[in-house]
Amino acid sequence: MRGFRHFRYLGYIATDNMAAFEVLANTEEINPVEMNIKARIFALGLIAVCSGLTYYNWHQLNTEGRYSTKLAAFAPLCVVGGVFLFLFPSKAGKPVTTADKLLTLGVLVLGLLAGLVNWYLMDPGFFGQ
Repeated sequence: MRGFRHFRYLGYIATDNMAAFEVLANTEEINPVEMNIKARIFALGLIAVCSGLTYYNWHQLNTEGRYSTKLAAFAPLCVVGGVFLFLFPSKAGKPVTTADKLLTLGVLVLGLLAGLVNWYLMDPGFFGQ
């Protein structure tokens, strides 16, 4: 199985025309399976933390009658992002192809919708009902 090249940044070199070039050195092979495992562990942590924050926000609403609007909107977004990262660990990082960009945008929209639904369920009066 072919690994990815990992480069460590060392600095810049100025040339005659003052263009800056990055110097890369110390190449080492990174196993793609290791990258997938690390991404999935991070995704599980993200899902656990953001689910816990959503639970805490609901608990605070039910016991104290107040809640955090930021948590209501963005914790479900992070849960959806964590599920996406867990299912597709190779898609972590900056999207390169148009299909990857559309997929990432779709996950973002789905996460924002989940956050809005959560916020609406917590406070329908905020939305005029």
